[in-house]
Amino acid sequence: GKPLGPPLVVMLPLLRFFMVAGEPAISEMTFSWYGFRFKGPENERAFQDREQRSARTVAIGFTTIFMLGSLVAACGNLYHAHYWTYYAPYITQSAVAALMLCLILMCHKRIIRPALAVFVVLNCGLALWGVHHFTKISYDELFTDPVRSQQMRGSEEYILQMAASSNLNAATGILFFNFSVFGYTGFGKQEAIATVLGSVLITVYILTDSLITPAVAYSKGATLIIFGTFVPPLCSTVTSLLRREYFFAQLMSEKGLHASNKADSILNHTLKNTMADAAGEIELFIEAQPNPTSQEYAPLKQSMAALHRGMRWCQHRQVYLNLAYGNYQVTKRAICLMQFMSELTSGRKLQTTFSPLRLFQTCAFTVDPILLGLILDNTIANAYKHGHSVNPDVECFIMPGSGSNVIVQVKNRVNPARP
Repeated sequence: GKPLGPPLVVMLPLLRFFMVAGEPAISEMTFSWYGFRFKGPENERAFQDREQRSARTVAIGFTTIFMLGSLVAACGNLYHAHYWTYYAPYITQSAVAALMLCLILMCHKRIIRPALAVFVVLNCGLALWGVHHFTKISYDELFTDPVRSQQMRGSEEYILQMAASSNLNAATGILFFNFSVFGYTGFGKQEAIATVLGSVLITVYILTDSLITPAVAYSKGATLIIFGTFVPPLCSTVTSLLRREYFFAQLMSEKGLHASNKADSILNHTLKNTMADAAGEIELFIEAQPNPTSQEYAPLKQSMAALHRGMRWCQHRQVYLNLAYGNYQVTKRAICLMQFMSELTSGRKLQTTFSPLRLFQTCAFTVDPILLGLILDNTIANAYKHGHSVNPDVECFIMPGSGSNVIVQVKNRVNPARP
């Protein structure tokens, strides 16, 4: 049967193309003769900047592969050493690839894709020259010798056809790889022009080379043009579309994250100001009473303390963002744990025990107060949440640990519904 590789190479990207045709990213793009483009100039510039950064790496690898591949191919045909001209295509292609590699390493990133397009066209011409060169050598080897010529009389056209066909098959593979590089660097005007020039070169060569018989021109020439120049750019166009979709999804995600952070910041400030207003109203109400120190106002005082505690945590919004992103830097300083716990537990019915008391009254401990407060605040909140529903009896015990460490234990009364 016929190989399924080339048809699958064409059908799979086309299938993907029709699958993504209804996605939102498509509505943000336009299509022209040289591929897809974003409608918004800012999105297009951002995408092209990213493409140019990745194009240098691809171009370096591509030219290096061609340079080394030509040298390896030359070494694999050392049995033709008595024909020094046999290696001319290999040497020329290696030299051109080496020069292009030097240019890519030294030039500005905006020059890389045009330079690579020129290199692809040069490779196309060199591959066709190689077909002519090796076909002619094969023909000369067979028919310049009088003995061989006499033995093969009447088979000249068939042998020439087989030699040309074999070399065109090799050129098809080379050109397919050659033009496939556009799938990694992006498909634009320079890539489209390179594809057209490559097709023109192949067509002119097939129609003008005397070593290409009509039978080979019809059978292999069409295959060379289709799979050597048209299929890779088609795949490259679809690949470029997929990369644009991925870029657009990333862009929308970044914009959504930025908008979310901005809205979160506004909400944070609004919430903090609202809590400050509520705490101020409670304080004014208590001070306006005849006996503001009475125990009947204790719940209001606890509520006011809880509001102040919430205001303090709102000030640490950036810390929470850094923790979520994984780039928080621990900042330690010496603090009094008794004062720290008093502020942390204000507004809560919580008994805190320090043992021994004198140690914590006289010594300061080096900790990250923001991080420690976040951990203990969540621990205490969970103790209330998951403890006894009526009277959780949350207690906090603070005692020295091994070395310079401090142990903080939070206990509660078990909830019978949650054994």
